[in-house]
Amino acid sequence: MTATAAPPVRDDVVERLRMRDPRTVVTGFARDNLELAVVRARDEDDQRTTVLETVVGADGAGIVYCRTRPAAEEYAALLVEAGRRTAVYHAGLGHRRRERTHEAFMADEVDVVVATSAFGMGIDKPDIRFVVHAQVPESPDTYYQEAGRAGRDGRPATATLVYRPDDLALGRFFAAAVPKRRDVERVVAAVAEGRGRRGGRGRARGHRPPAGGADPQPAGDRAGDPGARRPCRSC
Repeated sequence: MTATAAPPVRDDVVERLRMRDPRTVVTGFARDNLELAVVRARDEDDQRTTVLETVVGADGAGIVYCRTRPAAEEYAALLVEAGRRTAVYHAGLGHRRRERTHEAFMADEVDVVVATSAFGMGIDKPDIRFVVHAQVPESPDTYYQEAGRAGRDGRPATATLVYRPDDLALGRFFAAAVPKRRDVERVVAAVAEGRGRRGGRGRARGHRPPAGGADPQPAGDRAGDPGARRPCRSC
């Protein structure tokens, strides 16, 4: 079982697990109790105002998802000023702080968590009443997963996406481009050439790595130059 899986992913699962004639059950993410809404903002200020008004006016516990850490920090601070019990969560915070935020949210000590997509695994809180995306998520799969965290108790819940066209430019910036073949060939050739040069220096210095593995002693020391604290890369 998996929350979301596009056809190529499902095919890969079947192939890697060597399944024979598997039965695949695919259901939609739409639920009768979950209201999906999209609000288009005119500019950055309008987007910020819309997100804040949506969250401040909502009842119960909720999550605000942001694309970047600075945006998460900013929205968390603004919601605290607005009087909502809010915590921030992203991968740039220490493990213990993230753990405390998670525990506080699950225990109803915090009403709103403003987070990046790092706030995902293990978020099985059934009474989340709203999820707000402050920007366009990185992919449809990400949106399905994050919006679907609202209303798992079967009661009415909302998932609101607040966006402006510039959000799509941010997605293109983060998207990994496919390198050109000739660029890959140049990188491979440069790596091979660099390895050859390093190997030549090691042999010229009379350095032979031990049979048991890499030599932990710098090559400079082996060559009688204690000041050359350069790690040996000939192994």
